Amino acid sequence: KRVLAAELSYLEQAWPRQLPQGVIHADLFPDNAFFLGDQLSGLIRANGNDEATIEFDRDGQSREATVSTSVLARTDLAYHHVAIQCADLAGCERFYREVLGLAVLRRWPRDEGGDRSVWLALGEGGGFLALERADEAPEPRPWRDGRPGLHLVALRIAPSERRAWEDRLEEAGIRVVHRTRWTIYFHDPEGNRIGLTHHPQDVDAP
Repeated sequence: KRVLAAELSYLEQAWPRQLPQGVIHADLFPDNAFFLGDQLSGLIRANGNDEATIEFDRDGQSREATVSTSVLARTDLAYHHVAIQCADLAGCERFYREVLGLAVLRRWPRDEGGDRSVWLALGEGGGFLALERADEAPEPRPWRDGRPGLHLVALRIAPSERRAWEDRLEEAGIRVVHRTRWTIYFHDPEGNRIGLTHHPQDVDAP
């Protein structure tokens, strides 16, 4: 022990202080590196104290951001709900219930009476569509207006159901404004864009 202590003391006193500093080595693993194609585009560097720095290239410039490592570890993000504001809440509810067949999941009342919000069930995953009362009338919008923001709410249908949905929309007086190989597009009563899609499955040929 005395010999080892003497050697460590000597090294501490005699160790050169002006040596060049730099990276000796760097470890890249699938969980701390980002790639665009085959090009390295970003790294995660652990800082300790539940923080990490993400270094990445954007528009040819190097950037960095510090985040909580608990955020990086969370990988269970999933769809929860979409909310649509409606000037005529009752009219929108009738459309989504009677035309699209969505069931009421919950109602949120206003203090002055009536509904503030109506939640409609979507599928078996627990997600829902929330219709929220709006104070102003909607502005008329074309099918494609090039404006930023929410463009479409698309609901899944089976390929075999497409013809029946086309007939149902026609009977309800809903004009289909666009069709593709996989999707039917139309508007709700306040001009919100709605799609019924069976992507990526094709309708079986007769």
